[in-house]
Amino acid sequence: QDSPGMLLVLCMAGFLAAVTQAPITSFIIVMEMVDGYSVVIGLMAVSLLSSGVSRIFSPPLYQTVARYMLARHAGLPENKPAASRD
Repeated sequence: QDSPGMLLVLCMAGFLAAVTQAPITSFIIVMEMVDGYSVVIGLMAVSLLSSGVSRIFSPPLYQTVARYMLARHAGLPENKPAASRD
């Protein structure tokens, strides 16, 4: 378990958790991908820690994208016809 491969697996879970800020999803995806049931506790710890640090420094990715999309379409009526270029 002290192989460089396990360190890379932990780094992969940490990076995914930091970017998505979804620690549970991240460690489950990485654990299933590498069949690493022996490092579940380490994956959980790294994912929670990196997600927490990411939340300190940056807003959540998906909420930011959702706010951007809502703000972009806020002034447009839902059924506004497209302008024709005839």
